[in-house]
Amino acid sequence: MFGLSEGQCERYVTKAINKKGLTTDNLMRLLELRLDNVLYRAGLALTRMQSRQMATHGHFLVNGRRVDIPSYSVSVGDKIEVRPKLKTSKLYPNVQEENKGYKPARWMNVNPKSMAIEIVGEPAHDDFEQIVDVPKIIEFYSR
Repeated sequence: MFGLSEGQCERYVTKAINKKGLTTDNLMRLLELRLDNVLYRAGLALTRMQSRQMATHGHFLVNGRRVDIPSYSVSVGDKIEVRPKLKTSKLYPNVQEENKGYKPARWMNVNPKSMAIEIVGEPAHDDFEQIVDVPKIIEFYSR
């Protein structure tokens, strides 16, 4: 779902186990706050793979600095925007047209006109997509 390698997945599980709180929620929160996922959940990409490619190509600024690492972890208060040079690209109007009516996650504010995102909170349990069996993943990697 998130396009992680085995090693990445194992590192995320280890981080989730070492944090206070429910390990399942910690893991999903860590994954939700990845830059590529934030772009997807904000509606600036049609798929997670497309958002990963956009991030890899450095299309976005995080707090005014160009970031080209899809696994970059964003925090509350971070501002993400399309690089000014790319705002005139044909890619983004097409994505916005395809995603008309898309509702971004409630833990972010999205301005579709300026193609900017502000992280205003952390994802809660209700915000996670329940596509995978997270406890089984944690059980597998915690052996």
